[in-house]
Amino acid sequence: MGEETEGQKRTLDFNALFFDAEVLVRSNWPDPSVLLTNVLTLANSLGLGLFVPEPVEWQTEQNWLRRVRQCLTSLSGAAKDFTRHTRSGDGRIQLEHDDVEGLRGRYHSKLEATKGRFGIRTVPSTNRPPSDFFRLAISYAPPFEPEGEGKGFQDAVILSSVLEYLSPQESVLGALITADKTFQEVVIEDFMSAAGAHLRIFTLDEVWDILADMYEEENIRKPWDEERRQTKEAVVAMLPDLRTFVESQLTEAVVGQIAGRSRTQARTSSVSRCRKG
Repeated sequence: MGEETEGQKRTLDFNALFFDAEVLVRSNWPDPSVLLTNVLTLANSLGLGLFVPEPVEWQTEQNWLRRVRQCLTSLSGAAKDFTRHTRSGDGRIQLEHDDVEGLRGRYHSKLEATKGRFGIRTVPSTNRPPSDFFRLAISYAPPFEPEGEGKGFQDAVILSSVLEYLSPQESVLGALITADKTFQEVVIEDFMSAAGAHLRIFTLDEVWDILADMYEEENIRKPWDEERRQTKEAVVAMLPDLRTFVESQLTEAVVGQIAGRSRTQARTSSVSRCRKG
């Protein structure tokens, strides 16, 4: 979050969120978890842009397909075990499940619905040449891992896609939401010297804390302070009329009664002090 001094409005130092694949996979994408839904909702309320890089969409879909196929393999293996263990009793089993391509079609429908609901846009994949990634990999430049034999390629493609989108748009200040610590080690100027992009790195929990605090500032504290200021100004503006009204009601009899009460209170206070002394 940006610096705040007295009299200045607190501001975010980013205005667009980009999501890494691991965060989305952990959040049950494209049927987002409660935490991710809350982050997307707060981002919308604060007017932030929401983006998913195209390589992230590819990666999350393939991860989902692998898990579907793993589940089908497990089902098939369990059916064979059942048949084998119950053959003495002529055990039979019948498996029914949705066609994978049918599931994939519904996955895409859910994906588009979620993107439409929150106004999420897709960032095109990087146009960076493979030779650039090869040079980064053999020099172990983050997000490529030391002695990793090219491990980190997916992260490098995602990061390049985000930076290429940000580079020509000086008004877009990015925040990449990731669970991968290797992104924290990237020096953007070394990774893409001509990037000229503003990009911060956060976890999902960190960005939730930042957005929740900003939402409270914008929708609770500031309106309360403004209402209090307006009330004070209204009271001050009424003082002349109030003074005129009071003066118009002060007859000699009323003034005498007030003066008499004041003298009585003064004597009572004096007697009380003497008794204590």
